[in-house]
Amino acid sequence: MVGQNSFGDWYQLDLGDGTFAWIAGFLLNDLTCPEGFTLPVVG
Repeated sequence: MVGQNSFGDWYQLDLGDGTFAWIAGFLLNDLTCPEGFTLPVVG
């Protein structure tokens, strides 16, 4: 994951080929960031 929306309920993924996609947070289980790391808000 490379970012999140301003509400923190959608997350942006980098698919590795220059393509980005969004996924709804409710589809993810046990989502945690490493200590001291936060995802930037992207538009």
